[in-house]
Amino acid sequence: MATQRETYKVVLFFAAMVLLAVTAVLMILLGHTPQIYQPPVVPPSGQVSPYLTHKLGPDFFASLQLEQPFELVLEQQGVNEIFASTAGVLSLGEITLSRPVAVFYPDSVVLMAAVGLGGASSVLSITAQPAIDENGRLNLNIRSVTLGAIPVMSFARKIAQQYADQYLSADDGQEIVAIVNGILDNRPFEPVLTISKYTIRLRKLTLEAGRLTLLIEPVKKTGDIRGTHVP
Repeated sequence: MATQRETYKVVLFFAAMVLLAVTAVLMILLGHTPQIYQPPVVPPSGQVSPYLTHKLGPDFFASLQLEQPFELVLEQQGVNEIFASTAGVLSLGEITLSRPVAVFYPDSVVLMAAVGLGGASSVLSITAQPAIDENGRLNLNIRSVTLGAIPVMSFARKIAQQYADQYLSADDGQEIVAIVNGILDNRPFEPVLTISKYTIRLRKLTLEAGRLTLLIEPVKKTGDIRGTHVP
């Protein structure tokens, strides 16, 4: 008959095996890279995306000056080229985010980025189903947040909230505060933003495979849009 000490050793052995197996599975899941995560090659330092300087930017500001509703088409490849040429490394404490990629589907948007923490790396994926409600407010409808293949929505929201509390202030403008709070709370917000000397409202968005079309209306700012987290 096995002694109590031998039984204890057997239990420890199997507990260690289970712990190792769980750790291995977690490492595999964290190391999972979605097949759709394919960031473009980063251009030489200082080189800006031609899609931004020769297509998207000129189209946007030329249409804006007409002071009439207009459509702005965002091509997935062009958006990712802009990310590659302009997005650096964002540090959230010990966590870094880099090389963002957007993928447009007919019913959703997936935004991904490389995540670094203490020498380890993974891919953060956020899936949203943006829509304009009957009151004209935008809801991103964030459906999932994963790190590798592990769901981390609550954890990601906590980190994002801490970052917003630390760096966002009323000096950033009530429009920005309202948008950030709406995203963090995953609730509708007024899709109004002041750009240069223009204030614009998003009236409609249409998703297709590889393309996002925005219906934008220039408007005059009539009052503050207040957030809830930032005084």
